Amino acid sequence: MLFVSATVVSADPNVNCSDYRWVKVAWVEDGNLPTLADAGYTFNGVPVIRYNPNLAKGTDPSMLRFAYYRECGRHALGLTLTTPASIADARARNVMADCFAISRLYYSDDVGDKEVEAIQYKFGEMLPEQWKIFPGPRRVVDLKKECYLKPFNP
Repeated sequence: MLFVSATVVSADPNVNCSDYRWVKVAWVEDGNLPTLADAGYTFNGVPVIRYNPNLAKGTDPSMLRFAYYRECGRHALGLTLTTPASIADARARNVMADCFAISRLYYSDDVGDKEVEAIQYKFGEMLPEQWKIFPGPRRVVDLKKECYLKPFNP
């Protein structure tokens, strides 16, 4: 769990996010953050996502959106409250955060199957220096299968 003392500002990422209690998550610009985004709390318990706009400049827009939604998912699913109890728990938490992100893109932002495949491909093509700034561990993902993405049938 990360606690920060920072001035809460309105979001540049333009991502609406609420935590597990439906409390609005604030976005905090932090040019010193070593990753694209990181979910945490202010010293008085306000849920925040710090983000680094300098790192965002060189990042693919779909991967950047995924990273922002992933950190939102950590708040929404309550994953920021405790540390993982085991390696298996850490893996499960990463899968849940990734699935939250891709589900939000798929169901809310109208990202289709081809775009999901493109994001998966981009994960596979990321260089070590790109993984250093991307939230979560280095991983191989099958988002459509692992996250059970299914189109709505009206």
